[in-house]
Amino acid sequence: MASTFRSASERAGLRLVVDCPPLSEPVFVDPDMWEKVVLNLVSNALKFTFEGEISIRIREVDGVVRLEVSDTGVGIDARELPHVFERFRRVPGVRSRSHEGTGIGLALVRELVEMHGGRVSATSQVDVGSTFVVTIPFGAEHLPAERVADADHTRREPRQAPLFVAETAQWTGGAAASHPASVDVSAGSDSDASAPRPLTASAGHVLVVDDNPDLREHVAQLLVPTWEVSTAADGLEAMRLATEEPFDLVLTDVMMPRLDGFGLVAALRADPRTRYMPIVLLSARAGSAEEVAGLSVGADDYLTKPFSGQELIARVRANMALGQLRNQIIRRLRALADAAVAVNTARSTADVLQVAARHALSLAEAVRVVVSAGEARYEADAGGASSAEPSFVLPLTGVADQQLGELRVWHPAAENADADEAALTELARLVGVRLENAQLYEAEHRIATTLQHSLLPRTLPQLPGAVVASRYLPGSADVEVGGDWYDVVARDDDELVLVIGDVVGKGVPAAAAMGQLRNALRAYVLEGFDPGESLTRLNRLVGSTESRSFATVFCLWFSPRLGRLRYASAGHPSPLVIREDDVAFLHDRALGPPVGAIAGTEYETVSGELRAGDRLLLYTDGLIEDRQIGIDDSLALLRADATRSGEHVADLVEAVVARVAGRPRRDDVAVLALEAVELDRFELRLPADPTKLSVLRKRLEDFLVAHRVSDTDLFDLTVAVSEAAANAIEHPVDPVEPVVDVEVRVEDRTVVATVSDSGRWRESTGSSFRGRGLSLIRALGDLSVEHTPQGTRVVLRRELSA
Repeated sequence: MASTFRSASERAGLRLVVDCPPLSEPVFVDPDMWEKVVLNLVSNALKFTFEGEISIRIREVDGVVRLEVSDTGVGIDARELPHVFERFRRVPGVRSRSHEGTGIGLALVRELVEMHGGRVSATSQVDVGSTFVVTIPFGAEHLPAERVADADHTRREPRQAPLFVAETAQWTGGAAASHPASVDVSAGSDSDASAPRPLTASAGHVLVVDDNPDLREHVAQLLVPTWEVSTAADGLEAMRLATEEPFDLVLTDVMMPRLDGFGLVAALRADPRTRYMPIVLLSARAGSAEEVAGLSVGADDYLTKPFSGQELIARVRANMALGQLRNQIIRRLRALADAAVAVNTARSTADVLQVAARHALSLAEAVRVVVSAGEARYEADAGGASSAEPSFVLPLTGVADQQLGELRVWHPAAENADADEAALTELARLVGVRLENAQLYEAEHRIATTLQHSLLPRTLPQLPGAVVASRYLPGSADVEVGGDWYDVVARDDDELVLVIGDVVGKGVPAAAAMGQLRNALRAYVLEGFDPGESLTRLNRLVGSTESRSFATVFCLWFSPRLGRLRYASAGHPSPLVIREDDVAFLHDRALGPPVGAIAGTEYETVSGELRAGDRLLLYTDGLIEDRQIGIDDSLALLRADATRSGEHVADLVEAVVARVAGRPRRDDVAVLALEAVELDRFELRLPADPTKLSVLRKRLEDFLVAHRVSDTDLFDLTVAVSEAAANAIEHPVDPVEPVVDVEVRVEDRTVVATVSDSGRWRESTGSSFRGRGLSLIRALGDLSVEHTPQGTRVVLRRELSA
């Protein structure tokens, strides 16, 4: 052990003499305690010796072993010599290699020697040197039997020598000074195996920081029975440890190399991870000025050396309790702030209750929370045992102190929950106010939704030569009702007027403004004003009202007999024209500003054409607004969706709304589609698939309704044509094409339906109900069936009732 100091002695210019001959019989020692005795005495000699030598000798004297550590150092004054083994006793004014002494090392040596049944003494002369003598009896008779183990002759390296060598290297300028030691005292590591271990679960984690190994170990031994303890040799090492794992308290010396105690306090307070960690300063510098300086830099407490173990433990316990209370308060305040943000962003009653329950569960560290308001209720459960009755029952009240609901909280069984009452009371107040706002919002939302839906058409008029479909999607539940609308008006059984618009704004005012604009525009088109004149008059009307609403509007007239379009736009997105696989915008320039934007605007009417088979798609901006992508990309996606339009114009509507139907929407979506078809005839080619018969029935219904067919004729014709098509799908053998062609015409109040296939006819076997289809069709009209090598052709004629 003594030889580990040889390099440090040589750097200091000292001779190290080690004279330790073999002994005649063994001496029983605790290895770790004996290391502390030898290492403390040798490091002290090196600390106070500047020239000459240090000698370590072992001799047998009168039945005991005698260890002598001598030096040619500065010596000790005769008046101080009797006190050198007292705790925290420091000889004032003595030259040494270290800038701060603690007086703990020699006191520890005396305690450890006495635990071995031995004695320690010292002799010294100023400027000549000192000699420390340790005597320990041979054998084990002087030791308690339970403390004696079988002799272990295994040679082992000194475990604690690196700590002492690191300290002496700092004094002598060695490389080891750049590698300060740190150790987890309670972890049972080899570097500190003799430290006592806590007998129960740790009440916290303390970081002890001191460059002096003696004091560092002494303080750690005082604390480790109660707390988990880690140590560091200077401020830089302590800062690294403190940012890598959480500590409940930092106990640090003031005078240290590299980063002193004041610098460590400043660094800990500057780092958000350690800002609120309790810090106690230890220093040999007494006086109110020193204490004020320590507290001013950010320390929580200041303890002056020498100190008693009871005082140190009491200070640590008090500051740790205060720190834990402070952290608990900070945690609750942060949790309460997070809860306030979450509660205030919840829109509906259900959302408010859900957010409140989850945050109350976290805020109070409860096992169960129930929040209720009227019929609405939400429960959050963290699991664990709780009492039958809630720990807290807090009312949820609005600004007028009217109780709107209740917050009930269950804490773990037998846990004192009084500390949570203030935070939960504040949370209940926030929830009550937000709950009142949510209920007011929901009432307004219901009014606006009812008003808006009452103004949308329940059914769409149908004219021969035109098929119309629509879809309206309200915004998500937490979004206010918008001012989107659409309308379809039939004029004189000859023209169809399509209108779509979007009022700027949300809620009841937007819905009310939408109703005014819809009714006014409907009146203008029924009076015969063309699209441009109708929008001009609508703009004039808006300018004369107090509300001065703004709205984008598109108005279109379509004549199925002529295939002619006339339209005007007030700042509304351009409709899409779909001609087979080609999708384009109806117009590529702005045709006018929104109504209400510029007084005196004259809107022009633009003409175009829509041939049979062409489709037109009108929509509001909710369909193309997506915050994740730009407007150009949204329009490109819309055009791509429109190419998958299906057999019926309703399939076009479903294709374009599918992308937005399944996700939260910040705005309403209105879609209106028009398909131009032949006036008195329609053709449809269906795949030979029974599931496609629904398309036929829908197209047939649109066609017959447009020709004012009675309900009885509509039902009978739909059944007869569907049955004929089903037969054409089922009966053909080896069809040339797996398709069925359907043609329906209206000739002088007679409907002629023709269903054809391209396969050989399969005769009925007469079993079950098969073969009854033709009989059913004959009962509903005049039927003719023609079988040819090219396929089967079924023709049904039915004269319409008056």
